[in-house]
Amino acid sequence: MAKPKTARPISANAAIEAKFSKELQELCAEFEHSVYYWTKAAYNKAPPKMESLVAQDASAVSTLNKVFKELGKRWISKFDDMAVQIATRYMSDTFKSADNAFMQSLIDAGFAVEFKPSAVVKEALKASIAESVSLIKSIPAEHLKNIEGLAMRSVMAGRDLKMFNDELKEKYGATTKRARLIAMNQCNRATATVRQARALEAGLEKAVWKHSNAGKHPRPSHVAADGKVFNIAEGLEVDGEFIQPATLPNCKCSMRVILPI
Repeated sequence: MAKPKTARPISANAAIEAKFSKELQELCAEFEHSVYYWTKAAYNKAPPKMESLVAQDASAVSTLNKVFKELGKRWISKFDDMAVQIATRYMSDTFKSADNAFMQSLIDAGFAVEFKPSAVVKEALKASIAESVSLIKSIPAEHLKNIEGLAMRSVMAGRDLKMFNDELKEKYGATTKRARLIAMNQCNRATATVRQARALEAGLEKAVWKHSNAGKHPRPSHVAADGKVFNIAEGLEVDGEFIQPATLPNCKCSMRVILPI
């Protein structure tokens, strides 16, 4: 049986992902620096009494509550504003890049096609922007909740500033790590959305799963999926569910669209 003719696989634009990640990480680094600076300052100003191992120290708790309230007001507002700008810019750029790259991959394979604006792609872009905005907005509230919990537990345990600072250091970098994951996953998902939508619009129905061979700990099921043919409209059944390549967290798989002979 002759091997089907396929177009080359395309992945998310690495340059766009890197810029997205860098801008979001810089925002998160500024946020974390502010949180840790003011939290430690408040803790140092009203340290818990070492003999108070059960009851909360009222002075320390009051001071910390005021600091976290102010940090939340300042940073949640800033992330709300920046989330829309960042998500709109990088999701729009990713959609445009994926659109052009996928169209070119079909043309290079001898399948003449010209993509034009469509309602499906426009709605998909809106959904991708909204999802990215929601993820970015969630960063400060979740992180502040974790740090506030750590501070209050430290007060209750009567820990001194050094002990508290050591615990605080373990949390450092949590939001920048999350920023990298958001940028990577959202760019991958957006690219996957464009691939699927444009393939179906072009009348293409089947594709071959292409494993990325990236990452130190690939999903065994995604490695096993390499080379399998699936219906583009429904995806490939992997681990009991039908999915598209690159739509799960940390997945960089792609697909080779099967072209009509």
